Amino acid sequence: MVAVLLSTILALDPPEPPSPSAQVDGQCAQSYPLSEGVEPPSALFDGTVASCGGVVVPTSQVADLMAYRVYSEQLHDLYRVHTTELEQQARDLQAQIDQLSQPVPWGQTANAQRWIGRSEGLVVGVLAGAVAVYVYSEQSK
Repeated sequence: MVAVLLSTILALDPPEPPSPSAQVDGQCAQSYPLSEGVEPPSALFDGTVASCGGVVVPTSQVADLMAYRVYSEQLHDLYRVHTTELEQQARDLQAQIDQLSQPVPWGQTANAQRWIGRSEGLVVGVLAGAVAVYVYSEQSK
């Protein structure tokens, strides 16, 4: 049951990362930094009109997005390692199940051990009786 559950979980692959978006007509060819109190780059404007399209995103939000990207890559690496460890544990557990599923040789079963013990007791008893009879018969002569 556990092996089936683990194999089902381990068979799932993580989703592929999103592919880059297609370029939009009229978008800016590159990123431009904008700073407060500093005149924007001249490549952004054609006179007083913007020469290309883009989105101005606050710097802190861009930093957060970059941090989330690094975080997601670290999680991916971490869980890839955990997945590898789980696969190894599943293989180890399957090997133990296979080993425990092997039939026990008859001589090692509890029933066989009881009969072997009884037989040993019988042999020892017969030998002890034979020795006693021999000793008694030798003393009688």
